[in-house]
Amino acid sequence: MRGASFTFLVLWLGLGVGLAEPNAAAQSGTSSTSSATFKAPATGTPATSTPGTPPGPEIWVKLQDQRVFALRLGRGEEVAEVRARRIGRALEAAAADPSTPEAPRIVPDGPLLVIYLGERPIVQLSAEDAAAAADASLELHAKAIAAQIQQALENERIRSRIANAVFSLSLLVFAGMIAFLLLRRLGQLSALANRYLERREDNLPPLSFSGIEVLSPAMVRATVVTAISIGTRLAQIGIVYLWLVLSLSLFERTRDTGAQLRELLLSPLGQLVGRFGRALPLVIVLVLAVLLLFVVVRFVGLFFASVARGETRLSWLPTELAAPTSVLLRAGLLLAFLVLAGPLILGSNDLVSSMIGIVALLSIGLGSTPLFATAIIGVVVIFGRRYHVGDYVEVGRAHGRIQRLSVLELRLIDDQGQELRVPHLMALLRGAKVSGPRARVTATIWVDPEAPLDVVAALLEETAATVGAAPRVDLDGLDRRAARFLVSIEATDAPRARTQLYARIGARLKEAGHRLGEAPAGP
Repeated sequence: MRGASFTFLVLWLGLGVGLAEPNAAAQSGTSSTSSATFKAPATGTPATSTPGTPPGPEIWVKLQDQRVFALRLGRGEEVAEVRARRIGRALEAAAADPSTPEAPRIVPDGPLLVIYLGERPIVQLSAEDAAAAADASLELHAKAIAAQIQQALENERIRSRIANAVFSLSLLVFAGMIAFLLLRRLGQLSALANRYLERREDNLPPLSFSGIEVLSPAMVRATVVTAISIGTRLAQIGIVYLWLVLSLSLFERTRDTGAQLRELLLSPLGQLVGRFGRALPLVIVLVLAVLLLFVVVRFVGLFFASVARGETRLSWLPTELAAPTSVLLRAGLLLAFLVLAGPLILGSNDLVSSMIGIVALLSIGLGSTPLFATAIIGVVVIFGRRYHVGDYVEVGRAHGRIQRLSVLELRLIDDQGQELRVPHLMALLRGAKVSGPRARVTATIWVDPEAPLDVVAALLEETAATVGAAPRVDLDGLDRRAARFLVSIEATDAPRARTQLYARIGARLKEAGHRLGEAPAGP
Protein backbone atom coordinates (compact mmCIF):
# COMPACT_ATOMS: atom_id res chain seq x y z
CA MET A 1 0.00 0.00 0.00
CA ARG A 2 2.76 2.42 0.89
CA GLY A 3 4.58 1.44 -2.34
CA ALA A 4 1.54 2.25 -4.45
CA SER A 5 1.18 5.64 -2.82
CA PHE A 6 4.80 6.44 -3.40
CA THR A 7 4.55 5.37 -7.04
CA PHE A 8 1.46 7.65 -7.54
CA LEU A 9 3.27 10.62 -5.98
CA VAL A 10 6.25 10.19 -8.31
CA LEU A 11 3.99 10.03 -11.39
CA TRP A 12 2.06 13.16 -10.31
CA LEU A 13 5.26 15.20 -9.80
CA GLY A 14 6.63 14.09 -13.16
CA LEU A 15 3.41 15.09 -14.90
CA GLY A 16 3.50 18.55 -13.23
CA VAL A 17 7.10 19.17 -14.33
CA GLY A 18 6.25 18.19 -17.92
CA LEU A 19 3.31 20.58 -18.07
CA ALA A 20 5.26 23.46 -16.55
CA GLU A 21 8.01 23.41 -19.17
CA PRO A 22 5.77 24.21 -22.17
CA ASN A 23 4.06 27.02 -20.21
CA ALA A 24 7.42 28.52 -19.40
CA ALA A 25 8.44 28.28 -23.02
CA ALA A 26 5.21 29.99 -24.09
CA GLN A 27 5.72 32.78 -21.56
CA SER A 28 9.26 33.23 -22.82
CA GLY A 29 7.99 33.54 -26.41
CA THR A 30 5.37 36.08 -25.42
CA SER A 31 7.92 38.15 -23.56
CA SER A 32 10.20 38.08 -26.58
CA THR A 33 7.40 39.22 -28.87
CA SER A 34 6.41 42.07 -26.57
CA SER A 35 10.00 43.19 -26.38
CA ALA A 36 10.28 43.17 -30.13
CA THR A 37 7.11 45.23 -30.47
CA PHE A 38 8.29 47.86 -28.01
CA LYS A 39 11.69 48.19 -29.75
CA ALA A 40 10.28 48.43 -33.28
CA PRO A 41 10.94 51.62 -35.23
CA ALA A 42 8.32 54.37 -35.53
CA THR A 43 5.74 54.91 -38.28
CA GLY A 44 7.28 54.59 -41.72
CA THR A 45 9.29 51.44 -40.84
CA PRO A 46 8.25 47.86 -41.55
CA ALA A 47 5.73 46.13 -39.30
CA THR A 48 6.56 45.11 -35.77
CA SER A 49 6.31 41.33 -36.00
CA THR A 50 9.51 39.32 -36.22
CA PRO A 51 10.00 36.65 -38.85
CA GLY A 52 8.18 33.53 -37.93
CA THR A 53 5.78 35.27 -35.51
CA PRO A 54 2.14 34.50 -36.39
CA PRO A 55 -0.22 37.52 -36.87
CA GLY A 56 -2.47 38.52 -34.01
CA PRO A 57 -6.28 38.31 -34.00
CA GLU A 58 -8.36 40.51 -36.32
CA ILE A 59 -9.00 44.02 -34.95
CA TRP A 60 -11.78 45.73 -36.93
CA VAL A 61 -11.58 49.37 -37.93
CA LYS A 62 -15.10 50.76 -37.46
CA LEU A 63 -16.91 53.77 -38.89
CA GLN A 64 -19.62 54.41 -36.31
CA ASP A 65 -21.00 50.88 -35.84
CA GLN A 66 -20.00 49.68 -39.32
CA ARG A 67 -17.02 47.33 -39.78
CA VAL A 68 -14.70 48.62 -42.51
CA PHE A 69 -11.58 46.41 -42.64
CA ALA A 70 -9.51 44.29 -40.27
CA LEU A 71 -6.03 44.95 -38.86
CA ARG A 72 -3.76 42.19 -37.60
CA LEU A 73 -0.59 44.13 -36.84
CA GLY A 74 0.29 47.29 -35.01
CA ARG A 75 2.86 49.88 -36.03
CA GLY A 76 5.81 50.94 -33.97
CA GLU A 77 4.77 51.31 -30.34
CA GLU A 78 1.11 51.41 -31.39
CA VAL A 79 -0.67 48.12 -30.88
CA ALA A 80 -3.37 46.97 -33.30
CA GLU A 81 -6.27 48.07 -31.07
CA VAL A 82 -4.94 51.63 -30.73
CA ARG A 83 -4.11 51.75 -34.43
CA ALA A 84 -7.64 50.65 -35.32
CA ARG A 85 -9.22 53.32 -33.09
CA ARG A 86 -6.99 56.03 -34.62
CA ILE A 87 -7.92 55.00 -38.14
CA GLY A 88 -11.62 54.91 -37.13
CA ARG A 89 -11.43 58.49 -35.86
CA ALA A 90 -9.82 59.60 -39.13
CA LEU A 91 -12.62 57.89 -41.08
CA GLU A 92 -15.29 59.58 -38.93
CA ALA A 93 -13.69 62.99 -39.51
CA ALA A 94 -13.56 62.33 -43.26
CA ALA A 95 -17.20 61.18 -43.34
CA ALA A 96 -18.32 64.28 -41.40
CA ASP A 97 -16.60 66.60 -43.90
CA PRO A 98 -18.95 67.15 -46.91
CA SER A 99 -16.00 68.16 -49.10
CA THR A 100 -14.26 64.80 -48.65
CA PRO A 101 -14.47 62.71 -51.85
CA GLU A 102 -15.79 59.17 -51.56
CA ALA A 103 -13.04 57.68 -53.77
CA PRO A 104 -9.79 57.08 -51.82
CA ARG A 105 -6.31 57.66 -53.27
CA ILE A 106 -3.37 55.30 -52.83
CA VAL A 107 -0.05 57.18 -52.57
CA PRO A 108 3.35 55.39 -52.30
CA ASP A 109 5.55 56.48 -49.40
CA GLY A 110 8.83 54.54 -49.59
CA PRO A 111 8.13 50.90 -48.76
CA LEU A 112 4.63 51.83 -47.60
CA LEU A 113 1.36 52.64 -49.35
CA VAL A 114 -0.78 55.41 -47.78
CA ILE A 115 -4.53 55.62 -48.43
CA TYR A 116 -5.87 59.20 -48.56
CA LEU A 117 -9.38 60.60 -48.54
CA GLY A 118 -8.91 63.99 -50.11
CA GLU A 119 -5.95 65.53 -48.29
CA ARG A 120 -6.51 63.48 -45.14
CA PRO A 121 -4.28 60.36 -44.66
CA ILE A 122 -6.30 57.42 -43.36
CA VAL A 123 -4.04 54.36 -43.05
CA GLN A 124 -0.43 53.31 -43.81
CA LEU A 125 0.01 49.77 -45.15
CA SER A 126 3.19 47.69 -45.33
CA ALA A 127 4.14 44.37 -46.86
CA GLU A 128 3.73 42.73 -43.44
CA ASP A 129 0.06 43.94 -43.36
CA ALA A 130 -0.45 42.32 -46.77
CA ALA A 131 1.22 39.11 -45.64
CA ALA A 132 -0.82 38.99 -42.44
CA ALA A 133 -3.98 39.38 -44.53
CA ALA A 134 -2.76 36.61 -46.87
CA ASP A 135 -2.83 38.96 -49.90
CA ALA A 136 -0.48 38.31 -52.81
CA SER A 137 1.00 41.83 -52.82
CA LEU A 138 0.88 45.10 -50.99
CA GLU A 139 -0.82 46.79 -53.97
CA LEU A 140 -3.67 44.28 -53.99
CA HIS A 141 -4.02 44.62 -50.22
CA ALA A 142 -4.16 48.42 -50.46
CA LYS A 143 -6.72 48.33 -53.28
CA ALA A 144 -8.92 45.93 -51.31
CA ILE A 145 -8.83 48.16 -48.22
CA ALA A 146 -9.45 51.28 -50.39
CA ALA A 147 -12.54 49.64 -51.88
CA GLN A 148 -13.78 48.73 -48.39
CA ILE A 149 -13.20 52.31 -47.20
CA GLN A 150 -15.09 53.73 -50.22
CA GLN A 151 -18.03 51.38 -49.65
CA ALA A 152 -18.14 52.18 -45.94
CA LEU A 153 -17.98 55.92 -46.63
CA GLU A 154 -20.87 55.64 -49.12
CA ASN A 155 -22.92 53.62 -46.65
CA GLU A 156 -22.22 56.10 -43.86
CA ARG A 157 -23.24 59.07 -45.96
CA ILE A 158 -26.42 57.31 -47.06
CA ARG A 159 -27.17 56.57 -43.43
CA SER A 160 -26.39 60.18 -42.50
CA ARG A 161 -28.71 61.51 -45.22
CA ILE A 162 -31.51 59.23 -44.10
CA ALA A 163 -30.98 60.23 -40.49
CA ASN A 164 -30.93 63.91 -41.42
CA ALA A 165 -34.10 63.52 -43.50
CA VAL A 166 -35.88 61.77 -40.65
CA PHE A 167 -34.69 64.40 -38.18
CA SER A 168 -35.73 67.22 -40.55
CA LEU A 169 -39.18 65.72 -41.02
CA SER A 170 -39.56 65.28 -37.27
CA LEU A 171 -38.45 68.86 -36.68
CA LEU A 172 -40.83 70.04 -39.42
CA VAL A 173 -43.79 68.29 -37.80
CA PHE A 174 -42.78 69.50 -34.34
CA ALA A 175 -42.39 73.09 -35.55
CA GLY A 176 -45.76 72.83 -37.33
CA MET A 177 -47.41 71.70 -34.09
CA ILE A 178 -45.81 74.56 -32.19
CA ALA A 179 -46.90 77.04 -34.88
CA PHE A 180 -50.45 75.66 -34.84
CA LEU A 181 -50.63 75.94 -31.04
CA LEU A 182 -49.29 79.51 -31.18
CA LEU A 183 -51.81 80.48 -33.86
CA ARG A 184 -54.63 78.99 -31.83
CA ARG A 185 -53.42 80.64 -28.64
CA LEU A 186 -53.20 84.03 -30.33
CA GLY A 187 -56.77 83.65 -31.57
CA GLN A 188 -57.94 82.74 -28.07
CA LEU A 189 -56.14 85.71 -26.51
CA SER A 190 -57.62 88.05 -29.12
CA ALA A 191 -61.14 86.74 -28.47
CA LEU A 192 -60.56 87.02 -24.70
CA ALA A 193 -59.41 90.64 -25.05
CA ASN A 194 -62.44 91.50 -27.21
CA ARG A 195 -64.83 89.97 -24.66
CA TYR A 196 -63.12 91.90 -21.87
CA LEU A 197 -63.52 95.15 -23.81
CA GLU A 198 -67.19 94.37 -24.48
CA ARG A 199 -67.81 93.87 -20.76
CA ARG A 200 -66.05 97.14 -19.90
CA GLU A 201 -67.46 99.13 -22.82
CA ASP A 202 -69.31 101.53 -20.53
CA ASN A 203 -66.36 101.89 -18.13
CA LEU A 204 -63.60 102.76 -20.58
CA PRO A 205 -62.09 106.21 -19.93
CA PRO A 206 -61.81 108.75 -22.76
CA LEU A 207 -58.45 109.77 -24.14
CA SER A 208 -57.84 113.38 -23.12
CA PHE A 209 -55.04 115.81 -23.88
CA SER A 210 -54.70 118.94 -21.74
CA GLY A 211 -58.34 118.68 -20.75
CA ILE A 212 -59.54 118.20 -24.35
CA GLU A 213 -61.23 114.91 -25.08
CA VAL A 214 -59.31 113.58 -28.07
CA LEU A 215 -61.05 110.21 -28.27
CA SER A 216 -64.37 109.26 -26.77
CA PRO A 217 -64.72 105.94 -24.89
CA ALA A 218 -66.35 104.36 -27.96
CA MET A 219 -63.46 105.53 -30.14
CA VAL A 220 -60.95 104.25 -27.58
CA ARG A 221 -62.63 100.85 -27.63
CA ALA A 222 -62.77 100.81 -31.44
CA THR A 223 -59.08 101.78 -31.65
CA VAL A 224 -58.02 99.10 -29.18
CA VAL A 225 -60.14 96.43 -30.87
CA THR A 226 -58.70 97.38 -34.27
CA ALA A 227 -55.15 97.34 -32.90
CA ILE A 228 -55.71 93.92 -31.33
CA SER A 229 -57.18 92.53 -34.55
CA ILE A 230 -54.39 93.89 -36.74
CA GLY A 231 -51.70 92.84 -34.25
CA THR A 232 -53.13 89.33 -34.04
CA ARG A 233 -53.20 88.94 -37.81
CA LEU A 234 -49.65 90.28 -38.17
CA ALA A 235 -48.41 87.93 -35.44
CA GLN A 236 -50.11 84.96 -37.09
CA ILE A 237 -48.64 85.87 -40.46
CA GLY A 238 -45.22 86.17 -38.81
CA ILE A 239 -45.55 82.71 -37.23
CA VAL A 240 -46.54 81.14 -40.54
CA TYR A 241 -43.67 82.95 -42.26
CA LEU A 242 -41.11 81.73 -39.73
CA TRP A 243 -42.41 78.17 -39.96
CA LEU A 244 -42.24 78.29 -43.74
CA VAL A 245 -38.66 79.64 -43.73
CA LEU A 246 -37.61 77.00 -41.19
CA SER A 247 -39.29 74.24 -43.20
CA LEU A 248 -37.58 75.26 -46.42
CA SER A 249 -34.22 75.57 -44.66
CA LEU A 250 -34.34 72.01 -43.31
CA PHE A 251 -33.96 70.31 -46.68
CA GLU A 252 -31.06 70.67 -49.08
CA ARG A 253 -33.17 71.02 -52.22
CA THR A 254 -35.29 73.83 -50.77
CA ARG A 255 -32.58 75.56 -48.76
CA ASP A 256 -31.91 78.15 -51.45
CA THR A 257 -35.63 78.93 -51.72
CA GLY A 258 -35.78 79.39 -47.95
CA ALA A 259 -32.82 81.77 -48.07
CA GLN A 260 -34.46 83.78 -50.85
CA LEU A 261 -37.72 83.94 -48.91
CA ARG A 262 -35.86 85.06 -45.80
CA GLU A 263 -34.01 87.76 -47.71
CA LEU A 264 -37.26 88.84 -49.39
CA LEU A 265 -38.66 90.11 -46.09
CA LEU A 266 -35.72 90.55 -43.75
CA SER A 267 -33.56 92.56 -46.13
CA PRO A 268 -36.15 95.33 -46.76
CA LEU A 269 -37.12 95.19 -43.09
CA GLY A 270 -33.51 95.65 -42.03
CA GLN A 271 -33.09 98.57 -44.42
CA LEU A 272 -36.31 100.09 -43.11
CA VAL A 273 -35.14 99.74 -39.50
CA GLY A 274 -31.81 101.34 -40.42
CA ARG A 275 -33.48 104.25 -42.15
CA PHE A 276 -35.88 104.66 -39.27
CA GLY A 277 -32.98 104.79 -36.84
CA ARG A 278 -31.27 107.50 -38.86
CA ALA A 279 -34.52 109.46 -39.21
CA LEU A 280 -35.64 108.98 -35.59
CA PRO A 281 -35.37 112.68 -34.55
CA LEU A 282 -37.31 113.71 -37.63
CA VAL A 283 -39.91 111.03 -36.95
CA ILE A 284 -40.38 112.30 -33.39
CA VAL A 285 -40.96 115.85 -34.64
CA LEU A 286 -43.37 114.57 -37.29
CA VAL A 287 -45.32 112.52 -34.75
CA LEU A 288 -45.61 115.53 -32.46
CA ALA A 289 -46.81 117.68 -35.37
CA VAL A 290 -49.42 115.07 -36.35
CA LEU A 291 -50.61 114.85 -32.74
CA LEU A 292 -50.90 118.63 -32.60
CA LEU A 293 -52.87 118.63 -35.86
CA PHE A 294 -55.14 115.91 -34.52
CA VAL A 295 -55.79 117.87 -31.32
CA VAL A 296 -56.59 121.05 -33.30
CA VAL A 297 -58.90 119.20 -35.69
CA ARG A 298 -60.60 117.50 -32.78
CA PHE A 299 -61.04 120.81 -30.96
CA VAL A 300 -62.57 122.41 -34.07
CA GLY A 301 -64.98 119.51 -34.48
CA LEU A 302 -66.07 119.64 -30.82
CA PHE A 303 -66.44 123.43 -30.90
CA PHE A 304 -68.69 123.50 -33.96
CA ALA A 305 -70.61 120.49 -32.65
CA SER A 306 -71.46 122.56 -29.57
CA VAL A 307 -72.52 125.39 -31.89
CA ALA A 308 -74.77 123.00 -33.81
CA ARG A 309 -76.38 121.83 -30.54
CA GLY A 310 -77.01 125.43 -29.47
CA GLU A 311 -74.68 125.25 -26.48
CA THR A 312 -72.38 127.90 -28.00
CA ARG A 313 -73.83 130.86 -29.91
CA LEU A 314 -72.00 132.75 -32.66
CA SER A 315 -73.49 135.92 -34.09
CA TRP A 316 -71.86 135.38 -37.48
CA LEU A 317 -72.77 131.69 -37.92
CA PRO A 318 -76.27 130.20 -37.87
CA THR A 319 -76.77 126.93 -36.04
CA GLU A 320 -77.61 124.93 -39.17
CA LEU A 321 -74.33 125.98 -40.83
CA ALA A 322 -72.10 124.80 -38.00
CA ALA A 323 -71.70 121.21 -39.21
CA PRO A 324 -70.67 122.01 -42.82
CA THR A 325 -68.42 124.82 -41.61
CA SER A 326 -66.70 122.33 -39.31
CA VAL A 327 -66.11 119.93 -42.20
CA LEU A 328 -64.67 122.64 -44.44
CA LEU A 329 -62.44 124.09 -41.75
CA ARG A 330 -61.02 120.69 -40.77
CA ALA A 331 -60.36 119.84 -44.42
CA GLY A 332 -58.60 123.18 -44.84
CA LEU A 333 -56.41 122.51 -41.79
CA LEU A 334 -55.41 119.13 -43.19
CA LEU A 335 -54.54 120.57 -46.60
CA ALA A 336 -52.57 123.41 -45.02
CA PHE A 337 -50.62 120.89 -42.97
CA LEU A 338 -49.77 118.86 -46.07
CA VAL A 339 -48.65 121.89 -48.06
CA LEU A 340 -46.89 124.03 -45.44
CA ALA A 341 -45.89 121.83 -42.53
CA GLY A 342 -43.94 119.32 -44.65
CA PRO A 343 -41.13 121.69 -45.72
CA LEU A 344 -41.01 123.30 -42.26
CA ILE A 345 -40.60 119.96 -40.50
CA LEU A 346 -38.28 118.34 -43.04
CA GLY A 347 -36.23 121.53 -43.43
CA SER A 348 -36.16 121.48 -47.23
CA ASN A 349 -37.70 124.02 -49.57
CA ASP A 350 -37.37 121.65 -52.47
CA LEU A 351 -40.37 119.73 -51.18
CA VAL A 352 -42.72 122.70 -51.61
CA SER A 353 -43.23 122.10 -55.30
CA SER A 354 -43.57 118.36 -54.84
CA MET A 355 -46.12 118.76 -52.03
CA ILE A 356 -48.10 121.28 -54.06
CA GLY A 357 -48.00 118.89 -57.00
CA ILE A 358 -49.31 116.05 -54.82
CA VAL A 359 -52.12 118.24 -53.50
CA ALA A 360 -52.95 119.42 -57.02
CA LEU A 361 -53.07 115.86 -58.33
CA LEU A 362 -55.24 114.88 -55.38
CA SER A 363 -57.59 117.77 -56.05
CA ILE A 364 -57.81 116.92 -59.74
CA GLY A 365 -58.50 113.29 -58.90
CA LEU A 366 -61.21 114.23 -56.46
CA GLY A 367 -62.68 116.83 -58.83
CA SER A 368 -63.12 114.15 -61.49
CA THR A 369 -65.37 112.09 -59.25
CA PRO A 370 -69.06 112.56 -58.46
CA LEU A 371 -68.19 112.74 -54.77
CA PHE A 372 -66.22 115.94 -55.13
CA ALA A 373 -68.86 117.36 -57.46
CA THR A 374 -71.50 116.58 -54.86
CA ALA A 375 -69.42 118.34 -52.21
CA ILE A 376 -69.10 121.47 -54.34
CA ILE A 377 -72.85 121.55 -54.95
CA GLY A 378 -73.44 120.97 -51.25
CA VAL A 379 -71.29 123.95 -50.31
CA VAL A 380 -73.16 126.17 -52.78
CA VAL A 381 -76.56 124.94 -51.60
CA ILE A 382 -75.82 125.21 -47.88
CA PHE A 383 -74.06 128.56 -47.83
CA GLY A 384 -76.41 129.90 -50.48
CA ARG A 385 -79.28 129.09 -48.08
CA ARG A 386 -81.17 127.18 -50.74
CA TYR A 387 -82.52 124.77 -48.15
CA HIS A 388 -83.31 125.05 -44.46
CA VAL A 389 -83.71 122.36 -41.85
CA GLY A 390 -87.44 121.65 -41.51
CA ASP A 391 -88.32 122.51 -45.13
CA TYR A 392 -90.31 120.09 -47.23
CA VAL A 393 -88.53 119.21 -50.48
CA GLU A 394 -89.06 116.80 -53.32
CA VAL A 395 -86.08 115.50 -55.30
CA GLY A 396 -87.10 113.05 -57.99
CA ARG A 397 -89.23 110.43 -56.28
CA ALA A 398 -87.85 111.27 -52.84
CA HIS A 399 -89.83 113.73 -50.78
CA GLY A 400 -89.99 114.62 -47.11
CA ARG A 401 -88.92 117.09 -44.47
CA ILE A 402 -85.24 118.05 -44.21
CA GLN A 403 -83.84 116.69 -40.97
CA ARG A 404 -80.19 117.51 -41.55
CA LEU A 405 -78.02 119.27 -44.10
CA SER A 406 -74.45 118.14 -44.82
CA VAL A 407 -71.92 118.92 -47.50
CA LEU A 408 -72.65 115.69 -49.34
CA GLU A 409 -76.35 114.97 -48.84
CA LEU A 410 -79.82 115.88 -47.66
CA ARG A 411 -81.35 113.77 -44.91
CA LEU A 412 -85.14 113.65 -45.28
CA ILE A 413 -87.90 112.14 -43.16
CA ASP A 414 -90.73 110.89 -45.36
CA ASP A 415 -94.41 110.43 -44.48
CA GLN A 416 -93.73 106.97 -43.02
CA GLY A 417 -91.03 108.33 -40.70
CA GLN A 418 -88.18 106.73 -42.60
CA GLU A 419 -84.90 108.52 -43.27
CA LEU A 420 -83.95 109.22 -46.89
CA ARG A 421 -80.44 110.31 -47.86
CA VAL A 422 -80.35 112.24 -51.13
CA PRO A 423 -76.99 113.38 -52.61
CA HIS A 424 -76.85 116.98 -53.78
CA LEU A 425 -75.82 115.78 -57.23
CA MET A 426 -79.26 114.18 -57.67
CA ALA A 427 -80.91 117.54 -57.10
CA LEU A 428 -78.70 119.00 -59.84
CA LEU A 429 -79.63 116.24 -62.29
CA ARG A 430 -83.36 115.88 -61.52
CA GLY A 431 -84.26 119.19 -59.93
CA ALA A 432 -85.68 119.91 -56.53
CA LYS A 433 -89.07 121.17 -55.46
CA VAL A 434 -88.95 123.18 -52.24
CA SER A 435 -92.23 123.68 -50.36
CA GLY A 436 -90.83 125.51 -47.38
CA PRO A 437 -91.68 124.73 -43.76
CA ARG A 438 -95.25 123.73 -44.75
CA ALA A 439 -96.00 120.94 -47.20
CA ARG A 440 -98.91 120.81 -49.61
CA VAL A 441 -101.09 117.86 -48.56
CA THR A 442 -103.59 116.55 -51.10
CA ALA A 443 -106.59 114.29 -50.51
CA THR A 444 -108.55 112.61 -53.32
CA ILE A 445 -112.35 112.43 -52.75
CA TRP A 446 -114.88 110.55 -54.93
CA VAL A 447 -118.45 111.93 -54.61
CA ASP A 448 -121.79 110.75 -56.08
CA PRO A 449 -122.07 112.51 -59.48
CA GLU A 450 -125.77 113.24 -58.90
CA ALA A 451 -124.96 115.50 -55.92
CA PRO A 452 -124.80 119.31 -56.44
CA LEU A 453 -121.06 119.61 -57.24
CA ASP A 454 -120.73 123.33 -56.51
CA VAL A 455 -122.22 122.80 -53.04
CA VAL A 456 -119.94 119.88 -52.45
CA ALA A 457 -116.91 121.92 -53.55
CA ALA A 458 -117.77 124.73 -51.12
CA LEU A 459 -118.27 122.18 -48.34
CA LEU A 460 -114.92 120.58 -49.04
CA GLU A 461 -113.11 123.93 -49.06
CA GLU A 462 -114.74 124.95 -45.78
CA THR A 463 -113.79 121.67 -44.15
CA ALA A 464 -110.19 121.84 -45.44
CA ALA A 465 -109.77 125.34 -43.96
CA THR A 466 -110.31 123.86 -40.50
CA VAL A 467 -107.35 121.52 -40.93
CA GLY A 468 -104.65 123.60 -42.64
CA ALA A 469 -103.82 126.82 -44.45
CA ALA A 470 -104.39 127.81 -48.09
CA PRO A 471 -107.16 125.33 -48.85
CA ARG A 472 -107.80 124.51 -52.46
CA VAL A 473 -110.49 122.32 -54.12
CA ASP A 474 -110.28 121.18 -57.76
CA LEU A 475 -112.77 119.03 -59.68
CA ASP A 476 -110.34 116.66 -61.36
CA GLY A 477 -112.69 114.20 -63.05
CA LEU A 478 -116.34 113.27 -63.64
CA ASP A 479 -118.06 110.13 -64.93
CA ARG A 480 -121.26 108.21 -64.29
CA ARG A 481 -119.80 106.49 -61.24
CA ALA A 482 -118.14 109.36 -59.32
CA ALA A 483 -116.94 112.93 -59.35
CA ARG A 484 -113.28 113.25 -58.38
CA PHE A 485 -112.20 116.20 -56.18
CA LEU A 486 -108.61 117.06 -55.21
CA VAL A 487 -108.54 118.83 -51.84
CA SER A 488 -105.18 120.29 -50.77
CA ILE A 489 -103.93 122.32 -47.84
CA GLU A 490 -100.59 123.48 -46.43
CA ALA A 491 -99.53 121.96 -43.12
CA THR A 492 -96.37 121.66 -41.04
CA ASP A 493 -97.04 117.99 -40.22
CA ALA A 494 -98.05 116.44 -43.53
CA PRO A 495 -98.90 112.85 -42.44
CA ARG A 496 -101.05 114.00 -39.54
CA ALA A 497 -102.76 116.71 -41.60
CA ARG A 498 -103.65 114.20 -44.34
CA THR A 499 -105.28 111.88 -41.80
CA GLN A 500 -107.28 114.71 -40.23
CA LEU A 501 -108.33 116.00 -43.66
CA TYR A 502 -109.79 112.66 -44.74
CA ALA A 503 -111.50 112.16 -41.37
CA ARG A 504 -113.21 115.59 -41.30
CA ILE A 505 -114.27 115.51 -44.97
CA GLY A 506 -115.85 112.10 -44.45
CA ALA A 507 -117.71 113.31 -41.37
CA ARG A 508 -118.98 116.54 -43.04
CA LEU A 509 -120.16 114.74 -46.17
CA LYS A 510 -122.09 112.31 -44.02
CA GLU A 511 -123.67 115.13 -42.01
CA ALA A 512 -124.65 116.95 -45.21
CA GLY A 513 -126.21 113.79 -46.66
CA HIS A 514 -123.88 113.49 -49.62
CA ARG A 515 -122.89 110.01 -50.66
CA LEU A 516 -119.42 108.99 -51.74
CA GLY A 517 -118.90 107.82 -55.28
CA GLU A 518 -117.32 104.64 -56.58
CA ALA A 519 -113.62 104.95 -57.18
CA PRO A 520 -112.50 103.61 -60.56
CA ALA A 521 -110.77 100.25 -60.58
CA GLY A 522 -107.09 99.99 -61.35
CA PRO A 523 -104.15 102.15 -60.36
